[in-house]
Amino acid sequence: MHGATYVLTTDNQLWATGLYENVGYNYYAGWSDTENKTTFVKLLDNVSYFSAGGNNIRVAILSNGKAYGWGLSYNGANGISGSTAHIGPKEYTLPDIIGGVNNIARLECEDCHFSNIVTKTGKVYQTGAWFNGGYVGGHPATNGFSEYTHNLTLNADEVISDVVPMGALNLKFLTSKGRVFGYGNAKYLGIGSQLNDLTETRELTGINEVEQLVAGNGFYIAVKKDGTVWGTGLNINGILGRWIGIDRKQPNSRYKTAFEWVECPELEI
Repeated sequence: MHGATYVLTTDNQLWATGLYENVGYNYYAGWSDTENKTTFVKLLDNVSYFSAGGNNIRVAILSNGKAYGWGLSYNGANGISGSTAHIGPKEYTLPDIIGGVNNIARLECEDCHFSNIVTKTGKVYQTGAWFNGGYVGGHPATNGFSEYTHNLTLNADEVISDVVPMGALNLKFLTSKGRVFGYGNAKYLGIGSQLNDLTETRELTGINEVEQLVAGNGFYIAVKKDGTVWGTGLNINGILGRWIGIDRKQPNSRYKTAFEWVECPELEI
């Protein structure tokens, strides 16, 4: 993970090795001294969940409910109040509203700005902020995990099954009914916009019946329940599977940025 390698063993020990810093950028690998490592160093025991976002933020949750964050923490991005950088793991306690470590289904960090927890009961808790202490899709910046409900208009029998960030640009929510909600940079959402405007959380009506959702560098890929594969966002070098091998300036070229959800041809899962 950007200069450092993490290993979470089957007996729940978290180890790391690699660079402490590279070309002047701290990687906050987690050990207490400022030396590069060529062998693994144990960071924590009894780790149930661990996530590292890019080169600046890490969160670990232990089986006893304790949480640790290190790296940068703009507006509490790793659950620690304030914006202080921590070289090694700093302990804090998860809020009671999450329901304890046994209620956590997934932990996901985004580089520098925020972290998300999806619970087994289908709720999302987020900490951190959008750029410069602003808003994350309409959710106020917080210095600790609080429930994310902004514009998530779910049905009575519907819950959030996954959250999928795309770096610091976007985040999408997948529901148990295959619907997708998202916020962030408009041109990556699949809403037909080529603008970089910050868009608040909204349902993405161009895609439905989604079984699985993943993000890459500037794009999203969705697998629908019928096995078809769809994508939106940057299509550099045909990432979305739509480059048919002709000059992209020609009228029928599909080598382009897909600002709307498009089916990736000749590929079914």
